[in-house]
Amino acid sequence: MLWNDPVVITAVVTWNGFFLGMGKYMLNRIIKTIDIKMETINEIDRRLIHVETALQNRMPCSQYTEHTMTAKALHKRLDGISLDVGHLSGEVGHLSGSLAGLNRCVDLMNQFLIEQGGKK
Repeated sequence: MLWNDPVVITAVVTWNGFFLGMGKYMLNRIIKTIDIKMETINEIDRRLIHVETALQNRMPCSQYTEHTMTAKALHKRLDGISLDVGHLSGEVGHLSGSLAGLNRCVDLMNQFLIEQGGKK
């Protein structure tokens, strides 16, 4: 038989060794690639934790604090003005009504003068 030939047995053993060696080489490359990726992930995790810590412990900007204080003072001042003007709202409404009445009166006088001027 062919399997009893020493040349065939040597060739089969050699090819098996070659394929086992190639498989081991490829497996080692895959494991090395995975190890490199895991190191990269660990580095990314470390950097992300550093960024999160920096964001939590950051000091507010001085311009932001200044703007906030100015805005609070402005709102407080506007609230005071609106409270001061609040008691005048009735007077303003009365003045507005008086001006509307005066406007209507002037319109009626103009209408009368136009109609009377056409009769002459």
